[in-house]
Amino acid sequence: MAVSAEKIVWDYALFLERRWGTGDGATLFYDESVLPYLKQKILESLEAVISREPRDDRVEIQKAVAVCLADYQSGVGPEPFDDFGLTPSQTERMLKLMQGSDEEIKAGAELMANAPYRDRAERLKKIRDEEAKLIAARIEVASRLREKRRRGLFGFLR
Repeated sequence: MAVSAEKIVWDYALFLERRWGTGDGATLFYDESVLPYLKQKILESLEAVISREPRDDRVEIQKAVAVCLADYQSGVGPEPFDDFGLTPSQTERMLKLMQGSDEEIKAGAELMANAPYRDRAERLKKIRDEEAKLIAARIEVASRLREKRRRGLFGFLR
C-alpha cells in the first residue's frame, strides 16, 4: 500500500519533534538511516504537500523542516556528532570543562581539538551545505508552483 505524501510529511514532522524534544537539535549530523522514510521520498513529499498547502504558516514550517534533511547523511553511523566532530555527551563535557579552572579549560580545548569525528564532520559540512542549497531550491520551486495555483494560472492543476 502506498503511503500518501501528507502522511510522510506528518511522520517526518513527528520524528523531528521527538528528536528536538530530547534536546538533540538539527545542528548535529545523523545517519540518514534513522529517518522514518528515505530522505528522497521525504523531500518529494514535502514538495508535493507545499505545492498544494493552503495555509501560509504551514508552508513556512514545511520549508524549514525540509532544509533539516541535509543534516541526515549516509555513513554517519549510530552516534550523531556536531560540526566539530563531537558527540552530544562530549560537547556537554567540553562546555562544562570550559567553565572551570585553567586546567579544565585546557582539557576542554584538547577534547575539542581531538574530536573523534572531526575529519568526517569537515567532509560532511561541505556536503550538507551544498545539499541544503539544493533542497532549498527545490522547495522554492514547489512554493512558486503553489503561488501559481493559488492565483489560478494553472487552472488544470487546482
